Amino acid sequence: MSLAASSPLRPSSIQMPLGLRLALREFRGGLSGFYVFIACIALGVAVIAGVGALGDALRSSFERQGSVLLGGDVTLHRPHKRAEAAERAWIDAQGRASESATVRAMSRTADGSEQIFVEVKSIDAAYPLAGEIKLSGGLKTADLMRAGAVAVDPIVLERLRLKVGDQLQLGTQNLPIAAVIEAEPDKIADRLTVGPRVLLPTAALEKTTLIDVGSLVTWRYAVVLDPQKGNAPDDLVRFADRAKTALPEAGFIIRDRRDPSPSVTRTLDRLRQFLALLGLTGLLPFFDGHIFSAVLVKNGKPAPDLFLHAAREMGAVPERCLVIEDSPAGVEAAMAAGMKVFGFTGGAHAAKYDLASALAALAPDVIFDDMLRLPELLAED
Repeated sequence: MSLAASSPLRPSSIQMPLGLRLALREFRGGLSGFYVFIACIALGVAVIAGVGALGDALRSSFERQGSVLLGGDVTLHRPHKRAEAAERAWIDAQGRASESATVRAMSRTADGSEQIFVEVKSIDAAYPLAGEIKLSGGLKTADLMRAGAVAVDPIVLERLRLKVGDQLQLGTQNLPIAAVIEAEPDKIADRLTVGPRVLLPTAALEKTTLIDVGSLVTWRYAVVLDPQKGNAPDDLVRFADRAKTALPEAGFIIRDRRDPSPSVTRTLDRLRQFLALLGLTGLLPFFDGHIFSAVLVKNGKPAPDLFLHAAREMGAVPERCLVIEDSPAGVEAAMAAGMKVFGFTGGAHAAKYDLASALAALAPDVIFDDMLRLPELLAED
């Protein structure tokens, strides 16, 4: 007869949940240790809940402004190819539509002595469908249309040593600078920008010959849907289905106001995770009051506002600040703020967007691709 069969189970063979085992271990140290254990759990839950509430508030605010940030209820965009007549007719039938095009180019002074890499955006008379574009001097987009002129980011004037009224060379054309861009409502919806904005009528862009075979141009169509056809959230889903049915071979990428910029949404999600990590590791107090975002200033990158705001809040002189940036717009902003800047090209997205070349063209103080080198570079500085 086997005695093992009738033997009672040993306590060690019972597998308890990890949380219960940790609780029992703390309890063996006395009630005081158990209270600390419970307090830590409560603190962790409070941090996660607080960060979650903040993240949800940011996402909610972002979505509420979706139409303005996107430039309409929906957009359709694709590279290289402008909408054909039948495609444009279908888009126009969905509601009020506006066409724009973006292309990267080198802009120069009229005599060619100075140059800067810019993001050129062409617009039509309907732009913007949502929000408001603000130009210096109270000018409207209609004034640009009549004059065939351009409006530029302030950095363009600063870098090229120009002023309103001077000529700016784009491609084969010298165009008059009519105004400075003070606010562009749908700028956040654009893809990764590598330079300051130059805004001009589509007819003027066509004359520059910047749009040609092989040009890296993106054509974008913003639409404010006809209320009679429906523009509720469910209607946005149906619009995407209709577009895929009516334009099956068009290759348009469709976005709607619920998520005007997926890259910004991902950034907000990463910020939420980052703050939760800081809170759980006890590092958040070291960053308290020193986390800055573009929502705190009037103009985001490549304007210097955010960096200057951060320096001011921390009581630092811009000339004594060092910025580590992995985007051309960020490098431009840091340089415009008068700060030293290190360009980082080791991110996973660097190769996709050829950031090494884009950053090299801006000539930051240092370009590096390995964060392990940072202490050494700081020591050399």
